[in-house]
Amino acid sequence: MDRIAIDPNALQCPDYASDPFAGVRQLLIDAGLTQDQSIHQLTTIWTASNNVNKLRWQEQLNADAKVENHARIEHEDTDHERQEREEREKAQVVAEERCRNRVKYIPVPLRDIPSVPITLLSPYAENKLAKGLYVELWYYTNAGLAHASKESHSVEDEAMTMIRGPDGTHSWIPVSAAKGASAAIPDRSLTWEEFCHSSARIVTAMDKASWPKDHIDMFIKFWSSLQAHKYPFSPDSLNQKTLLTYQDEQRCLWHQNIINLKSAYSLATINEDVLRRTRDRVYIEDRHHRDNEHDYVSIQALSLHLPTHLPPPTWDIHLPCLCSLAPRRRGPLLVPT
Repeated sequence: MDRIAIDPNALQCPDYASDPFAGVRQLLIDAGLTQDQSIHQLTTIWTASNNVNKLRWQEQLNADAKVENHARIEHEDTDHERQEREEREKAQVVAEERCRNRVKYIPVPLRDIPSVPITLLSPYAENKLAKGLYVELWYYTNAGLAHASKESHSVEDEAMTMIRGPDGTHSWIPVSAAKGASAAIPDRSLTWEEFCHSSARIVTAMDKASWPKDHIDMFIKFWSSLQAHKYPFSPDSLNQKTLLTYQDEQRCLWHQNIINLKSAYSLATINEDVLRRTRDRVYIEDRHHRDNEHDYVSIQALSLHLPTHLPPPTWDIHLPCLCSLAPRRRGPLLVPT
């Protein structure tokens, strides 16, 4: 569309009653209009056309202003504006540096050295709890906390590794948070005292990791039920071993059920049938362990009575197998009730 050269707002309507427009008026009169009607018709047509041009003129002014403003922004690069831009870029670099190395920029408050040493938790255990996953109670025993405090001074903690989350997404985390401690042991191998201490500590860690309240309450009831059971007060140490094994297996199965089946159940109440079967297995495993130890000791004792240097035989000698000489327990396996 052609540009408008003159501002339509500055134009005035012509005098269509004057002599220069007599010919135009005559055409309208010949079409059946009167003198006054022809003048009014011509004035109306001009006014409508001028209003349209006024709108086009304003759009033209807006477009020109936009082009001029864009050109001004592109070409206006004074020293002051360049300095401001450089300062903004430097501030952004500093912000990214503080984000990458947050520990380096932690403010130092006016606070004295604490009288009680600060307890440092394993980054691996904290990362597991933050995701709501299973983590061994060993990390919250005295041995686990001492190991975490020792490992916290390692420079290898700065190394990063990529892991795949339960939802399939990948993320970068410190190596110390992705790799468990080699000294960690399963819950069933803890002492009863270690179990009691660690279960209380992990509840605090769960709350700090923002676990749902119903989950925390369930585990509190679960561990409290185990500690209030009759087995811990039994003179038979295998009864405590049974509870530790039951706790280890059922807590692990509970987490696996949530991840794989996307459903949960409550551990708060002890399943006595499952506990009874667990007790039978613990006694069987202990019996096998004792039998193996007995066989080993018997074979060692027999080997001490055999001559170390035998003359070469001149005929075939069939010596009995040493294992057959070792006395073995006979009779059916009885599990105490």
